[in-house]
Amino acid sequence: MKYLLNIEWLKYKHYKPFWLLTGLYALSIVVINYIVFKINAFIHTEESSPQLEMLIGKSAMAFPYVWESVSYASSFILSILGLLVILVTTNEYTFKTHRQNIIDGFSREQFITSKIISAVILSIVSTLIVTVTAIVAGLAEVNSSFTLSGSISILYFFIQTLSYTMLALLIATFFRRGAIAIGIYLLYIWMIEPLIMVGLWRIEFPYAAYLPIQSADDLISFPSFDNIKKFGPSLGQVPSVFFVPLIYVGLMVYFTYKRFVKSDL
Repeated sequence: MKYLLNIEWLKYKHYKPFWLLTGLYALSIVVINYIVFKINAFIHTEESSPQLEMLIGKSAMAFPYVWESVSYASSFILSILGLLVILVTTNEYTFKTHRQNIIDGFSREQFITSKIISAVILSIVSTLIVTVTAIVAGLAEVNSSFTLSGSISILYFFIQTLSYTMLALLIATFFRRGAIAIGIYLLYIWMIEPLIMVGLWRIEFPYAAYLPIQSADDLISFPSFDNIKKFGPSLGQVPSVFFVPLIYVGLMVYFTYKRFVKSDL
């Protein structure tokens, strides 16, 4: 296992687009949550706080709500992490390095396992960045004391991240060409799955929200809007439980593995 990770590290060590996109993703997490923090501070002033709390609830960036708030805000840019997985995977096919690795002694199983592990590591790193961001934001909030209550949202974010990275790896393994894989990935996330879900809602299908990405997205909501939701119309979404997206992640890993092992190099 250590040997596989060392080989992967050597591939990325001098690959500037990888580090550029990784840095952009990490910076985006900080920036988007900073914006949310400033907006939240503007809304929850000493004068307006009691009235607003009756309408939309407590400050979203105070403990324990900050765990869920930061996870929710950060989830909007998870597609960038998926693009990163597609980039590093399809480059293997573009430059034929996957063939060279196998010629050098890798088995097919070892090669695709290294890609799966890399996607998991990216998900872990992403979750760590979100965790640190949540802690900093919560401690910076006035009248907020550190607590682990509500930190289950960090686990949900990790599961959500796995859903995006494994879907990206699956698509990259099936289509192999970077531009095509990126197009299909973004098209599925932003258009195909939402259209399918809307269509299922229209026919009143009770499990419309249990699609691969939607089931992961539904794990986390923005707590500051909880009171508003009580007065708003229901969208018909069925609250996801964490094992539903995990099942999809398992299936994505399985089909990715089978695709690479059985296909021509």
